[in-house]
Amino acid sequence: MNTIPRKIISIIETIENEGFSAYIVGGSVRDLILGIEPNDWDIATNGTPDEIEGIFGKLEDYRIKTLGKKHGTITLFESDNSRTALSEITTFRIDGRYSDARHPDSVKFSSSLSEDLRRRDFTINALAMDKNGKIIDPLMGLKDIEERIIKAVGDPAARFNEDALRILRGIRFEGELAEYDFLMDKKTEEMMLSCKKLLSKISKERIQAEFNKILISRGASFVLRKYQEIIEFIIGFSYQDNLNLIGAINPANKELGNNNSANKKLGNNNLITKTKVLKINLAILMCKVPENKINEILKGLKYSKEIIKDVIFLISNKDEKLLINEIYARKMLQKMGEDRLNMLIEFKKYYISAEMGFINEELDKEGLDKEELDNEELEKKEIKNEEKEETYKKEIEKIAEFKKLVKKQIDEGACINGDMLEVDGNDIIKLRVKEGPIVGKALDFALEEIIEGKISNDREAIIHCIKDFLMVYLD
Repeated sequence: MNTIPRKIISIIETIENEGFSAYIVGGSVRDLILGIEPNDWDIATNGTPDEIEGIFGKLEDYRIKTLGKKHGTITLFESDNSRTALSEITTFRIDGRYSDARHPDSVKFSSSLSEDLRRRDFTINALAMDKNGKIIDPLMGLKDIEERIIKAVGDPAARFNEDALRILRGIRFEGELAEYDFLMDKKTEEMMLSCKKLLSKISKERIQAEFNKILISRGASFVLRKYQEIIEFIIGFSYQDNLNLIGAINPANKELGNNNSANKKLGNNNLITKTKVLKINLAILMCKVPENKINEILKGLKYSKEIIKDVIFLISNKDEKLLINEIYARKMLQKMGEDRLNMLIEFKKYYISAEMGFINEELDKEGLDKEELDNEELEKKEIKNEEKEETYKKEIEKIAEFKKLVKKQIDEGACINGDMLEVDGNDIIKLRVKEGPIVGKALDFALEEIIEGKISNDREAIIHCIKDFLMVYLD
């Protein structure tokens, strides 16, 4: 079990010193038990929101946000400008009716920790821990963690009718905890499917946030297959014809790690890497969707223009042949830019790997029917698959080689855009050329000559090249 950070113990002690009780609750307790470093630290207390605000509002070491105060939550930050919260401190509460399948109509603050835990979604999250590591477990969540079961608290239908987003949270938990062999309780799973239409009441922004976490979880390919009917309902398209490629999503996520190990490795704010993996996985999932529909689907899910643009870019370039040639590498860097080209390389690697896996799977299936095939037909099929597999292996080796070649160009500072030229428009004008389109054309010509390897990015060489260009162009 991981230890509780001193900063979190200090927050609990500060609350206790004012005469209140306080406990770590929810997923952070689950993660501590599993030996995972928690992403978030949620604290529950019998102190009211006003009382908690009063305690921390007067301390110089902290700053607070009260956006969730009406629901009982005070968010605590360190006094510096850190954007990452230290903790969310929530008053024990009992939720009223949920008329919109998302938010309680009313919240009643309580003095009972047990009542607070009973309002939570899954038993593995309905745990509390005091500052000394003692676990409070009224709903047998610890037993479910030991047995690797994700089970709704009480009646699963009631939990999902209260808040339909819990259906996606369940899928996400199964994906994130896949490496620990967690599986959904059968009755809970049945109710998730039965209640899926309630998800139509949830905002697309909330749907997208949970879907993104599912896509970058370690068990993404597993839960995308297992909960295909639910996922297709929320995203608005079928990936039935693409099931063979979904296996490519896992290798991409292994490099990032699951949400928790990723934060150890990359830091909580490393959104660039997470976003890159998300784009790759969206492209893998959607690579059989007609390109003219991708924009409509992703826009409907409230994705940003940048993500939509990059997903379409990956899919439209998935068949690009990567040539092991320095000039070609520089041209691709010029055309796509470093970030996009590297993202395409990663996408193609996983895309090809998935194709390989499918071929092996096909061969295994054919093996079941060997008795029905004569020796000659069987031999032809096996040879055909071996040939295909060898082709894919060569493609993956080529992708790896091309990646090294691109890195070499970047490391050596290859000139791939006009900003990197050793001359600018003023240098062209000094050659007695009038300002206008010709200046840009001269610079473009010099850049092309450099990318082609015909001249070096040297001021004298470029000026000489441009003089020759102007003689022909102005003749």
